[in-house]
Amino acid sequence: VIMGVFQRIGDDIRVTARLINVRDGTLISTTDSINKYGNLFVLEDSIALNIIEKLNIKISDAERAQLKKFIPTNNISAFEFMAKATNAFISKDIQGAIEFCKKALEIDSNYIQANSSMAFLYEWSGDILSAKRYYKKALELSEIRQDKPLLMVANFNLGRIAFGEWRVKEALDYHNKALKTAKYLNNLQSYAQILYNLGLCYIRNNEPKKAKDALLESKKIFEGLKNKFSIAESYLGLGLYYSFGNEMDLDNAKNNFEQALKIYEALNSKEGLS
Repeated sequence: VIMGVFQRIGDDIRVTARLINVRDGTLISTTDSINKYGNLFVLEDSIALNIIEKLNIKISDAERAQLKKFIPTNNISAFEFMAKATNAFISKDIQGAIEFCKKALEIDSNYIQANSSMAFLYEWSGDILSAKRYYKKALELSEIRQDKPLLMVANFNLGRIAFGEWRVKEALDYHNKALKTAKYLNNLQSYAQILYNLGLCYIRNNEPKKAKDALLESKKIFEGLKNKFSIAESYLGLGLYYSFGNEMDLDNAKNNFEQALKIYEALNSKEGLS
């Protein structure tokens, strides 16, 4: 994960970025860059390319061009309001974050990240109707720009909401589109998470074989990634699978629920335990 800070000094901006190994918290590398504030997005490109080089990642000329293609907004003020929205959210000021997002969108209504963040904030605050509106706008913009990561996220989130509202066929459609994009991006964590959600959708849609296959595959990927919380989720999903339908096996269901419980207890996860 990349963490860092930016500091404005007159007409200049200084960005310090740190690349952290999330498994153990160690610092992999750090980079400092300074440029004119109006060249902020040029600076973003140089930081991204600098980190890619430090990690010895080989990218093609087409991929290098694509990095420069996806400028989130051409308006510095809109970007500043999004930075303020992020800080407000970190401070648990949800309403403040929403207001900053609104200001960013007043300046640039096609700012994909601002639309996506607004959707998340509305969902967080319980306004699902508004959340769907902004997720759909983010999806529309992502499709136009062919921004694959945000396209995946928008489809995934709309699929989650559709599932929660018992619109299963719509949830399946959104999740399958997200899965296709995750595979294209070779994003294993997202691919496995979407598979897990698909498994739950298939249970609800009375498609037991597809449900079991999706849940088992997601569990295998999570185990390879050593993501304990997600492994627990997989056990939970398999427990639900064995609790219903043609393959009902309450002993197997109980065993999977107990495996999930052990991991949640070890992680002291209140969300999982509940």
